[in-house]
Amino acid sequence: TGKVALVTGASRGIGEAIAHKLAEAGATVIGTATSESGAKAIDGRFGGDLKGKGLMLDVTDADSIKAVMDDIEKTYGTVDILVNNAGIAFKHDAKETIGVQAKVTLATNYWANKRTCDILFPVLKAGARVVNMSSYCGFLGHIGAKSGDKDKAAELRKTLASPDLTVETLDSLMTEFVRTA
Repeated sequence: TGKVALVTGASRGIGEAIAHKLAEAGATVIGTATSESGAKAIDGRFGGDLKGKGLMLDVTDADSIKAVMDDIEKTYGTVDILVNNAGIAFKHDAKETIGVQAKVTLATNYWANKRTCDILFPVLKAGARVVNMSSYCGFLGHIGAKSGDKDKAAELRKTLASPDLTVETLDSLMTEFVRTA
């Protein structure tokens, strides 16, 4: 109660459900969508005991992220909870090569969300909670499940799970993944 929460990708699915549950719990929710119509739909879900609003946010556009940050600073000052839910996924029957899928997916799901955090972290209240959503495909146990090199896969899982993992190492791994794909 009394917290301000920002939920990216809140126009449908899991993001919509998270935004709704946070509002039911008494948080003021800023839900984002990639379109004006999505933001207006989010706006329409608030009222009565549910406090919040919808804003347009394209995580792949730094100016869009900065506009949301400016709105938050002017309206709320800070944010207590940031849920990074915005992302993309190719369908199972997608015709694009794995290389194209890797590049496009990581451009949004890693690089854009990382930039979103870099821009929005200054408006987080001390002790704020940040939740980065991932699909089932992001489960570390999947790495190398179909690989012939079990030792290399185990080493990669160990690196990714390490509490000493640096942003620079993670950036390098993402770049290498796209290059390899």
